[in-house]
Amino acid sequence: MFAFLLLIGLCFYGAHHYRARLDGLKTAEELHGEVVSWNQYSGWRGQPGWKYYELIVNAENGRTYKIVTDNTKARKYRSRTDIVILVPYGADPAAYAETGLPQPDSIFRPLDEIGSALNAPLPVSPVYLVPSPTAVTIKEAAEKPWNYWFLLISGIVFSLFFVVCVIGMIVDYFC
Repeated sequence: MFAFLLLIGLCFYGAHHYRARLDGLKTAEELHGEVVSWNQYSGWRGQPGWKYYELIVNAENGRTYKIVTDNTKARKYRSRTDIVILVPYGADPAAYAETGLPQPDSIFRPLDEIGSALNAPLPVSPVYLVPSPTAVTIKEAAEKPWNYWFLLISGIVFSLFFVVCVIGMIVDYFC
């Protein structure tokens, strides 16, 4: 019984995840960019066989985005540098947040603030020139609606099966 409840919960949680992802991609901004770096990695925490790809893209809006995906459509960008990406509203390019570089709009600050910043101690964390991953995706590899519908229908079917099993157990117990 607990396994059914767990399976039902996972189906509905997955459907919710895909719906949120699809809603975010509906309002996403479509940008053209150039792939600056392409890397392929294998394994996750010591498990061989799982391949994922890391792309660093300079978009036409002047920002750098890092895309980490396990979709095999990312393989073709090893040799091809032009790419179309979907940037959801509010997605941080993270090149500035991760590296500690100033945001473009914060470059023009009063001189007294800059002087106090020069006297401040430097951050201890290392400075990386690679942005952290964001919700940015490759347009061709974006989630498809069939994933949502499959998980939603699976959750409903398992829920109905669970209700039938529970009613069957109650009938068997009292009869």
